[in-house]
Amino acid sequence: MSVLRNKVFVSLLVMAVSLPLFAADIVEERVCTVTGVMGKVQVRYSPNLKIRREKAVAKGMGAAHVSGSITEEWSDLRMGMVVGERCEIKTGPESEVRLEAIDGAVVKVEENSLVEVALLQAVTPKARAKDPAPETTLNAKFKIFYGNLIGNVKKLTRESPDVRFETPTALAAIRGTVIEVEVGRNTNTLMRVFDGTIQVAPIGRKRFVDVNDWQMVDVAPKQKVIVVRNIPRWYKRKSLRLKGEKAASNKKSKKSDKSKDPVAVKLRLDLGDIPDTLSCYAGDTVNIEGVVAPASAKISVNGVAAVPGKNGAFKVSVPAPDSGIFPLNIVAESETMAEAVVRTMRVAHVHTAVRLITPAEGDVVKKPVVLISGTAEPGSKVNVLGVTLNVNRDGTFSGEVGIPPREGTVKVQVEIVNKDDAAVWIERNVRYKKK
Repeated sequence: MSVLRNKVFVSLLVMAVSLPLFAADIVEERVCTVTGVMGKVQVRYSPNLKIRREKAVAKGMGAAHVSGSITEEWSDLRMGMVVGERCEIKTGPESEVRLEAIDGAVVKVEENSLVEVALLQAVTPKARAKDPAPETTLNAKFKIFYGNLIGNVKKLTRESPDVRFETPTALAAIRGTVIEVEVGRNTNTLMRVFDGTIQVAPIGRKRFVDVNDWQMVDVAPKQKVIVVRNIPRWYKRKSLRLKGEKAASNKKSKKSDKSKDPVAVKLRLDLGDIPDTLSCYAGDTVNIEGVVAPASAKISVNGVAAVPGKNGAFKVSVPAPDSGIFPLNIVAESETMAEAVVRTMRVAHVHTAVRLITPAEGDVVKKPVVLISGTAEPGSKVNVLGVTLNVNRDGTFSGEVGIPPREGTVKVQVEIVNKDDAAVWIERNVRYKKK
């Protein structure tokens, strides 16, 4: 009996350990793209950076693609560069930078500031049968050591806030709002909230206080209680637009007092109906089309340049890399301004190896039908018992095939023929037994 009890205990223990693995969320590293920069802005990996890439790969978490020029030494941050977790950003006098995450969060760092992207991940709960597709949410934390920051986080449907702003004196948890953060060196943290609600607690404390639309808090070092006040109605909210992005003042042409200097025309980048996320397969070519004004502006998509036509229309073809999630950085530059738009490219894995997943050898079926599924080179044909199945673009195939309606063993021969007429034959024996 003791041996039996031990076996039962071990079985239960194995189940208890394995269950969380099946229910684990899917976590992917994400990146921010520089969509606006002015003046002297520098970036580096945090000196306290711990190597997470190897651990991420071991856990099956895709590593984000960060600009290769970023090291542990300070270097200049430029338009279109991609930064990720553990990157520190420092702005000098009269300098600003705007970052945009793939998931829609926008952060502007103002002059004389030091900010770290401490955490930047996408979390997708494991899908359950018959439930709608789970929502992927942003899990991020920005540390503001000193200086000013403006954040615009899109509304989240989940109850628990997953985007946080941390300062030396306060921690703010956000579900979707516009927030202004001002942090003095070794002094207070001032937070203003617009268009939503945040939760704020003194650093090191677990009791959060709600701060609603047009409210503010001022948190001093070692403060224990949060006091919420209303923002004066005369206060003018800060903009996510950089100072250098303001349109130049209208000037009169020397030839005609009624005409405007074309340089004064605001730079406009229109991508039409292109969705935020473009789904494709490895090896595909993704076409980005749009219109830019003025037509003399330069256009590039992930570094691939295009020349707009006379009407400003452009088209850029970008090859899809291996499977994963990648940013598409569409950058327009004129003589005086620059504008960038970020889209997401979700590249699906393509199966090319020939593999028959079902049926397995010796399977027992209770109806005269067998499920045929597996993987092969896209475009191949799967012939089985007089039925032809097509291989999908991702290299998978699946379909039910009828067998003779008499009990007993049936030999199922599967023929897989690729586009070059090269064939592979796989045989499996299944047994049909009525209920």
